[in-house]
Amino acid sequence: DINQIGVLSIILLILCTLTMVRYTFLVFSVWSFTFGIGVAFFLLRNYKVIPNLLLLLELTGTVKEVAELKEVQNEKKGCGVCLKKDCSRHKPETTSQPTFLLESLKVPKPVDDAITEFLEIVLGTHVYSWYWDISRDQRLIDEIRIMIRHCAAVILNRVQKKNIPQFLLKNCLKKFMIHLDCFFTSKQIASPNDDMQTFVFEKKNFYKHFCLQSEAAELQYLRYTMHAILPYLMPSKAADCRGSTYLIEEICSSIILKPLMEKISEPALTLSLYDLMHNAAYLYPMMQFMKRENALNLLQFCLAVEEFNQRSLAMDLSESEKVKLLDEAKQIHLDYFDSKAVDKINFPDDVVKEFKDAILSPNDSMTQLRTASPLFRAFEFASDLLEKYYVPLFHKSDEV
Repeated sequence: DINQIGVLSIILLILCTLTMVRYTFLVFSVWSFTFGIGVAFFLLRNYKVIPNLLLLLELTGTVKEVAELKEVQNEKKGCGVCLKKDCSRHKPETTSQPTFLLESLKVPKPVDDAITEFLEIVLGTHVYSWYWDISRDQRLIDEIRIMIRHCAAVILNRVQKKNIPQFLLKNCLKKFMIHLDCFFTSKQIASPNDDMQTFVFEKKNFYKHFCLQSEAAELQYLRYTMHAILPYLMPSKAADCRGSTYLIEEICSSIILKPLMEKISEPALTLSLYDLMHNAAYLYPMMQFMKRENALNLLQFCLAVEEFNQRSLAMDLSESEKVKLLDEAKQIHLDYFDSKAVDKINFPDDVVKEFKDAILSPNDSMTQLRTASPLFRAFEFASDLLEKYYVPLFHKSDEV
């Protein structure tokens, strides 16, 4: 019982405090830690989305309890087909769901519009291209569209019933730590010339998933997975037509899931602006993309300013080097700050004015450029624009 555990813990702490009076700092730390745990538990015990990090204490009102309560209520209602409470003939996964579950779910309009657009692109590219040569009847296409949306609605409905924080802590975190430990132990043993992935699979005898054997094996696994779970996602009547069911399996596995898995596991998906600017393998494709977007001046400005800062911040610059750097700063102003420049960037007016005053100052201009902030603020302006807008677009482009 939680109350008994709490009372015993307090009694134990009091006894430890009386016997360890000399170690005031240690006793105070233990009491502070215990007090913090107690306050956090009583304040957050009714919050459903916060995971329980205390293994001995179960939070009340969690998502798991709500889901179990709904299952008990469904069992009391009985089977959705024959109304028997102990029915073992009909599948509850397919009979308890309404035929059009998506209508009962509250989905934001932008999300619904995105799903509709995505389905139209998939059907237009992979179904209409050959179906129009066979028939002009639209009913099959409409049926496929409705079934895919229904499958997505069933998945969303099931996800909402699960305790996501608990799933991440008990399942995903454990697997992540296993992979992380394997990586670090392999890195200590492997030589610099060894390929880490090959070393892990061959030398460490690490479990190799069936999908990693080949691209064909991955597609075969996705098809088998969709064949196994699709009866639980589709209405029972829709599963009677093997032709449309097989077509939906193929669309979901090879057209939706396979490209999704490739994008998730692609290293370039996580590249930041810094990685793109300092890796020659990605810098050229990025420049081609920015040129097509008519925004190459932003990337060129960031590269020019970064090179200028590295040289200007060096110690013990000679007078000739200072003059050369000042001329380079003036050229940056002419190329990107001047109102008549071809590659002008729309920096804030105060940044443009301060940078112009710094390079035209009669005093030591290099000292002002080192200590003043306009060039750094201009760099932040351009880099933020690249990072927030153009880099995500680059990852979705054909250059990646």
